Amino acid sequence: MASGRERLRLVTPPPAATTATPDPDGVLAHPAGRARTGVPVPAARPDRRRVLLVGDGTRDLPAREGRSVVGHLGDRSSDPVVVDLRRDAPRLVTLGRPEDAVEVARATRAGTVVLSADDLGPARTNDLVHRLSRDGRHVEVLTAVHGVDRHRLRAAAGQGGAVLAVRPVGRFTWREGVKRATDVVLASLLLVLCAPVLAAAALAVRVADGPDVLFRQQRVGRDGTVFTLFKLRTMVTDAEQRLEDLLRHNEAAGPMFKMRDDPRVTRVGKVLRSTSLDELPQLVNVLRGEMSLVGPRPALPREVAQWDDGLRERLRVRPGITGPWQVHGRFTASLDEYERLDVGYVDNWTLWGDLRLLVLTVPAVLGRHGAA
Repeated sequence: MASGRERLRLVTPPPAATTATPDPDGVLAHPAGRARTGVPVPAARPDRRRVLLVGDGTRDLPAREGRSVVGHLGDRSSDPVVVDLRRDAPRLVTLGRPEDAVEVARATRAGTVVLSADDLGPARTNDLVHRLSRDGRHVEVLTAVHGVDRHRLRAAAGQGGAVLAVRPVGRFTWREGVKRATDVVLASLLLVLCAPVLAAAALAVRVADGPDVLFRQQRVGRDGTVFTLFKLRTMVTDAEQRLEDLLRHNEAAGPMFKMRDDPRVTRVGKVLRSTSLDELPQLVNVLRGEMSLVGPRPALPREVAQWDDGLRERLRVRPGITGPWQVHGRFTASLDEYERLDVGYVDNWTLWGDLRLLVLTVPAVLGRHGAA
């Protein structure tokens, strides 16, 4: 195998385009047949916001705000590495092999390098951690542990290397009492403050779509207890009977039914759904102890019947009017994302996390993210 210096080449814009140093904010590419030069890789100060991914397991990492991925290294690449600083180069391609990590990080000014330990193996991971950190790079090692919030993780020293310690899932104990007291106080206050809005919305449903302003539906709550959920009616009165004819148009994966242009939704109902005003009667469910202000989405009995053991973990807590699925996913979340968000909420619950989700609900509703 060629050495890192022999394998790494820099491609710069043509001289007519600029007389300055190659654009430091350029992007990377590794297409076959690109021009190669013998220009030495320039030394540049690393930027921690620029991230280099190493190992195939890093390619699908979700984007993190404030960071930009400059390239990827994987075992499937055997061609020489070409760092292309031209503005029209593709955004993300495999630039070379993991052994090129130090040289590519220098050329791209990547201050952070993410390693997939599963792909690299213990020996190569350890070697790259030391080489990259000595070169001034911040190194993050991706493990097989998912869905654990950072407040439950800590690094510890173990025999022969570092150990990722995971705290046990917290039991609610006294915190459940605080959460319940908060629910009662805030739900009571919101019912009083929103009473005029709720009355106006109910009147609009009554005038436009006839009687039966409230929609009642059986949902599954904590520990599998079935309760009656209240909403303002947003569909025609025979919506449940017409569902069977629409199942073939389902746009959601798994047991959930979602349809962006559901013909059962009324004109008033579209407005209520897009603003989430139809959810206001669920404040009564909160006061009755059947729901919480924040929690997993309350599921239908037919959905729960199709859940696996992983999704059933959601039933350890009361369902919520808002929660991670509504804030981060709403219509657009897949079943896997739905499970990750809601089960992650249950395992990693904190009072501060509830407050954060309540605050995030406001822009999510006003921005109509994924509203159905």
